[in-house]
Amino acid sequence: MDFLSDPPYVIAEIGGNHGGDVETAKRYLRAAAEAGADAAKFQYYHAANLIDEDEPPLPLAGDDYDTQYERFEELELAPEEWDELVALANEVGVDFAASAFDRTAADFTANHSPFIKVASGDLTNVPLLRYVRSLDVPVILSTGFATMPEIERAVEELTGVELALLHCVGAYPTPDEAANLQMIDRLAERFDVPVGYSDHTVGMTAPTAAVARGATIVEKHFTLDTSKEVGDHRLSATPADIERFVEQADRIWEMVGHGDRSTVFGSESRIKTQMRRSLSTREPVAEGEQFTDENLTALRPEGGISPLRYDDVLGATAARDIGERQLLEDADVSE
Repeated sequence: MDFLSDPPYVIAEIGGNHGGDVETAKRYLRAAAEAGADAAKFQYYHAANLIDEDEPPLPLAGDDYDTQYERFEELELAPEEWDELVALANEVGVDFAASAFDRTAADFTANHSPFIKVASGDLTNVPLLRYVRSLDVPVILSTGFATMPEIERAVEELTGVELALLHCVGAYPTPDEAANLQMIDRLAERFDVPVGYSDHTVGMTAPTAAVARGATIVEKHFTLDTSKEVGDHRLSATPADIERFVEQADRIWEMVGHGDRSTVFGSESRIKTQMRRSLSTREPVAEGEQFTDENLTALRPEGGISPLRYDDVLGATAARDIGERQLLEDADVSE
């Protein structure tokens, strides 16, 4: 996954917040690029291929629609408008991305994005998963609504493709107590793939915490106006939020590090010698006298006998007369 060469990879999820207007979508895309997001992501669907015409509207659709079909139909963009968004993304230097909800969308995304996003609602959509797998491009799969066995089945269906998983909770907005960020760790332990986080909480605390847990990808809904009632605006980040988050996320990722303590960090080595101690006499010790708890202590700096060898020195005898507060060397100790 070349796009993950410098994590964390930040996705501004515009989704349907453009309201079906391509010029609004372009304003959002430019704003996402200016804020420092790595990708500006949309949701590419055709209502006729997605939902039953009589399905009631989702809560975030408000009271303006009789069915969710009407809402999705309103949000559709024409093929030439998708082309315009791709061209703009290339111009402003941000990755174009989209959740693909059918084969046409998957084909388009495969040709114009570094990955195909499969939304949480399609984690059990085996026909779509198999079609996406046949395109042989990287896939990011969100895991909202899913049990671990369902996630395992989806991962199995996507065998052979470069895959990343996003921990996700499909509640809009997600209460803090339901965010369950420990799932980032669990997914990383269970599957040998990059793991990130798709956030639906309000604010930027959860995405920031996710990076601290090692999330290599963070997806956050994105808006230019959080006061709008219809759509995902109320749980979305503003350009200023994304800009601050990108700066913080890069710094936090550096702090996360590699989890290795097999050697001393270079930044520590400069003062390690001054901060560590060596065994030392507390008072003068005559040649042949035993070292005891009373006449031994440990003083800085490192370089003499390590205090880790304290039990080896206790009960041994001095090989020469040693003054008080003298760091001990191996030659000072007789068995």
